[in-house]
Amino acid sequence: MKSTRSAIRQMAVSGAVVAGLLGVAHAQASAAPLATSPGESATRGVTFLTNCKGESVRSPRTFAMSCQNQSYTLRNLRWKNWGAKTATATGIAMYGGCEGECASTKGARYNVTFTVTQRTNGEASVHYRRASTVLTRTEKGKKVTVRHQWNLTGKGPVIRTAKK
Repeated sequence: MKSTRSAIRQMAVSGAVVAGLLGVAHAQASAAPLATSPGESATRGVTFLTNCKGESVRSPRTFAMSCQNQSYTLRNLRWKNWGAKTATATGIAMYGGCEGECASTKGARYNVTFTVTQRTNGEASVHYRRASTVLTRTEKGKKVTVRHQWNLTGKGPVIRTAKK
C-alpha cells in the first residue's frame, strides 16, 4: 500500500514537472520574435505609401502616380519585400493624357516595375519617401523604356525626373 501511494505521488510530481517544462517552452516560443525569411521585414505591417488622397496605403494593388487627373496609374501590382529598405512591384501602367516629355506615350499601356525606397519612421508607422518607375513596351518592333523618379510626399507622388 505504501509503495502504491509512493508510486502515485512520484507520478504526480513527474507530471507536474513535465507540465511546468512544457509551459516554460510554450512561453518562450510565444515570446520569441517572428522569424522572417530573407528580404522580409518586421516593419512589413506598418509600412505605407501615401496616395493622392493623403491616405496611408499598405502594399497597394493600384496606385495613381498623377494626382490631378489619374492619367498615370499603376495596376495589378505584385509586391516583393514590402517593409524592407527597398520594395519592388511589377504590374501594368496605364499612361496617357500627359504633356512634355511623356506626350509620345499618350494613352499607352506598359509593363511597369515600381520600386520604393527611403523609409522614414513615424511614431507608429514607416513611410516610403522615394520611388522609381520603369515602363517598358514594344512599339513597331522596338523596345521603348520610360523612367521616372518620384518624391513620395504626404499628398502623394511628385515627379522628380523623367527619362526616355
